[in-house]
Amino acid sequence: MIGYGTNRTVIALGDVVIKFPSFRNGQLYFAYGLLGNMLEAERWGLHRHTQLAEVYHCGPLGLWLVMKRYRTLSDRALTAVEIAALPFIG
Repeated sequence: MIGYGTNRTVIALGDVVIKFPSFRNGQLYFAYGLLGNMLEAERWGLHRHTQLAEVYHCGPLGLWLVMKRYRTLSDRALTAVEIAALPFIG
C-alpha cells in the first residue's frame, strides 16, 4: 500500500511503514519531508512515549524513516487520556 501526504510518500510493508520525502509539491515540501522524518525520529529517541509510533531507523538527512505500522484511528471520540496527550504529541 502506498499513501501520499503533502510532504511525504508512505509505503506500508507488513508491520512497518517507510516514509520518504516527496517532490510531488515542489522542492520546499521535499525539504519539509526531510525535516519531518528527522523530527519524528528525534522525538521518538527523546521521549519514547506510548502515544508515538516506534521508529526503527532514520536515514541520513531524513531521506527515509522506517517505523512500526499501526492501524488507523477509528471514528470514535477521543478519551480524556488521549485529549490530555495532544499537547505533548503536537
